Amino acid sequence: MRYILVLFFLIMALSSIGQTEFEGKLNAIISESQEQVSMYGIDDQIESYACPPKLTKAGDDSLLSFLHDLFIENDLEKTFFLDKMMQDHCQPYYNAKILDEHYRPIYSKLIKEYVESDLYESIPIALSSSNPSLQIEGDRVGLWQLSYVNARRFGLQIDELIDERYDLTRSTYAAIQYFMFLESTYPDRPLLVISAFYTSVPYVNKKLSRLQDRSDEAFLKAIDADLRSFLIYLVTWNEWSNNFKEYKKNDLIAKVQKKWKTIEVKDTIEISVLVEFLGLKTSLIKQMNPLWIGDIITDKTMEYPFYLPEEKADFIMSHYDGFLNFKKEKENKKKEELIALKKRLANNVPDPSKYMAITYKVRSGDVLGLIAQRNSVSVTNIKKWNKLSSDRINIGQELVLYVPKGKEKELEQEEEKDDNKIELVNTEPKPGKGSYTNYTVKDGESLWLIARKFPGVSSENIMEWNGISDKIKPGQVLKIYKGE
Repeated sequence: MRYILVLFFLIMALSSIGQTEFEGKLNAIISESQEQVSMYGIDDQIESYACPPKLTKAGDDSLLSFLHDLFIENDLEKTFFLDKMMQDHCQPYYNAKILDEHYRPIYSKLIKEYVESDLYESIPIALSSSNPSLQIEGDRVGLWQLSYVNARRFGLQIDELIDERYDLTRSTYAAIQYFMFLESTYPDRPLLVISAFYTSVPYVNKKLSRLQDRSDEAFLKAIDADLRSFLIYLVTWNEWSNNFKEYKKNDLIAKVQKKWKTIEVKDTIEISVLVEFLGLKTSLIKQMNPLWIGDIITDKTMEYPFYLPEEKADFIMSHYDGFLNFKKEKENKKKEELIALKKRLANNVPDPSKYMAITYKVRSGDVLGLIAQRNSVSVTNIKKWNKLSSDRINIGQELVLYVPKGKEKELEQEEEKDDNKIELVNTEPKPGKGSYTNYTVKDGESLWLIARKFPGVSSENIMEWNGISDKIKPGQVLKIYKGE
């Protein structure tokens, strides 16, 4: 009895982990469907609906009757997913239903043309909440959450401009081909077909290879929590939908899309330029045209419609010449910015958005090294910025310096302090100890620079020994004591 209890709680713990893993994915799906519905501006029309009854009994005509039978004892897990969809006054449920009501007739019609069973009609609402724009996990995107590999395998185009996985019709055709392939791989085994579509063929084959009994019941016991939770969620949605007959269908999205219009592109157009010209948000255009993943639209890919709000589409077509002029101005501005950038880089001028150009007037005693040190720049850059061929500078000469923005105020304050400080005056010399050397001041030198040439000597020492202030001039002779 103790062993049975331990096993029971272990199974419950593993089941809880599975729900937690799938819950993260489901939260993302719910969030994205909310954003998609919000784009259509129909949120206020959803509030009038009442929550559907919380029923989980399967109908006799259920498309997924085989799954209902397999999961008949999973009422707790079904309740978990029902609670997720009924939160916030059933907002997640209505978002999914609104998307599904609009897109299901389209993909359902295509499925019936190629596949005898209607089994796969319920899968998109569990995979993506019937959201053709969904991308939440890895490289799987679109209504059918097709991976890049499977999309390319079944003929979808994916390049720098277009990703056909976001196109409802094209992606559905690819999904149908995938289902047909899986049906031939697992004849009369719909559970394996759906499981392989959600995961992969290698995953299903690996699970089967480890089983002596390859029945559906045995397979379900061997699968991971993520797939198990998806299958239960799929069953839950199907049961709930079948039992909720009171819902009044109303294709709200179709009403909004009637006000959308395609444009005829005559030239290559940057979407960002088009958005700026029309005064639209990039996010809106991207949501209206998920198929276009690049930043340009071109007449060479006009088999894919590009949508705009009707009034904006009419405006761009009636003002196309004006748009071309706007586009040309933007291109010319980019060229000018590129030329300015090349010129700036050639002169080692830093980014003007981060650095400020200031004018520095050379004072007595200044040298490039001292100016560079005071302003946190390099001598090399000062020479490049001012086209100096040597280190020679003159008193009163104006130099352009580029300092970090905000730093220029600090420098102005420092200069003001320097201008207002009490100037030192000459005093009686106080000779140092030992012998001395006569040093003749060269043009551009300061006491600080001279002191550096003599180890252990400071600017203050030189002023004291010679009875002078910090103001010196070329040709002046100074005594530099070496000490005893």
